Formats: sequence, structure tokens, C-alpha cells
Amino acid sequence: MEKELLTLLASGAAVTMPSVPAPAIPWWGKVIRLGLAVGFPVAGRVLFDLRVAGRENFTGSPGTLIVANHKTDFDVVLLGPVIFWSRRGSGRRIAFVAAERMFLPGYISDYVLHGPRWLQRLVYPANLSAVLKAIRAYPIGYLQTRKLKAHLRAVLETEGDIPIREALAPPAEEVLSGVRPDAPVSRVLRFRHHTDLDREWGFSVLAPGIRKKLRARHVAEVVESLARFSSILDAGDPLYLAP
Repeated sequence: MEKELLTLLASGAAVTMPSVPAPAIPWWGKVIRLGLAVGFPVAGRVLFDLRVAGRENFTGSPGTLIVANHKTDFDVVLLGPVIFWSRRGSGRRIAFVAAERMFLPGYISDYVLHGPRWLQRLVYPANLSAVLKAIRAYPIGYLQTRKLKAHLRAVLETEGDIPIREALAPPAEEVLSGVRPDAPVSRVLRFRHHTDLDREWGFSVLAPGIRKKLRARHVAEVVESLARFSSILDAGDPLYLAP
């Protein structure tokens, strides 16, 4: 699908980029950003032997795209505050390209929290979307694959709370261990199945009757995300991307 979308974009006619204005930051988002910009450097210096070189290369030119090697989840924790406090205050307007999985319920328990199982279960429903967007982090997804929970949330939004057997092409029990085929999608999207829900699947996992519609919907969402990031750069703000 990447090749398909790139061909459409290159044609200049098949895909119309929507007009998506650069999002504004709510006042409470600014407070959180400032708190993170102060707290992260302190944590970074406690946990790491952190040395900053080449700060002068960030000139604050309008619409700067910052592309960083993505070695660990600490990349943005360490580099983000350095950019935030950079010259002429331009870094304070920085926005971030973030993985779609960060905006799904279960991100905290599956990726951030490494505590007891009961605590992971307790926080599993938490959704960071509002907070992430308030600090100017916006999602983009892969084109060919998505987390199974992203597929099923799209099914829930478009088709309603249908039985899981009607949502999937393969037998439900082959995709989600221990699931009842007649269980509604909403019940499947729970901590009990969090390991299976966190796996990447292509759109072929979806039932043929809804596969094409949800694939087109997802491509439109990716195009909208690209338009949003383009608007941020056009507004003169820096954009952080870790491929």
C-alpha cells in the first residue's frame, strides 16, 4: 500500500491533500510541556552520562524538520528538551510525529508500565490521546499494518459492536487465543487479550465485507496526518520525526 499511496501522491491528481490547520496548544498543554521540559533533563542527567554537542546547528529556521535516529524510547526524552530550550525560543513551538500505538488504550500498560499484572490491568483502559495532542504530539500509522486493537476499534466505530467472528476473516480463535467467536468486539478489546491485541496485522485479517472500507478510511487518516504535519512546518514551527 505504501507504493500505491506514493504513486497517487506523485501523480499530483489522484490524491487531494486536505487542508488541516496547525493545531493550537491549550493552556494546560503548555503547562505540561513546560513541566516535561524541566523534568526530563533532570531525569536524563540522573540516569545517563548526558553530553550535548552541536546545539548551535539548530538555527531556529522556520519550518525545520528534525530527523533523529530512533535507538531507544529515551530518544525524545533526551533530545526534546534540548531542542525546547534552544536559541531564540523557536524550539518551544516544537511538534512531534508519534506512532499510532501511543494513542490507543493499553499503551501505558504494554509499553510504559512494567509493574505487577494487577496494576497493568487497572491502567489498561487509559488513553493518552488528549494529553499527547495537548503537548503537540500527533499520530501517524503504518499503511500496510496496524495493531489488531486499532483494526477492531475501527470496526467498532464503523460497524458497531458486532460479534468478533463477523469482524475477522480467519477464525477468531486463531487470532485471539481463548476468545469466544460470539463475543462482541467491545468485550474483546480488554486486558485479557492485550498480548494478541498488540500484534501487527495487515488488512487481510478483517472480514472481506468491511476490509476495503476500513482500508480506504485508514489511508484517508494517514493523508490527513501528513497534511497536519505539513501545516505545522508551513506555520514555521519545528517538527520532530524519529523514523
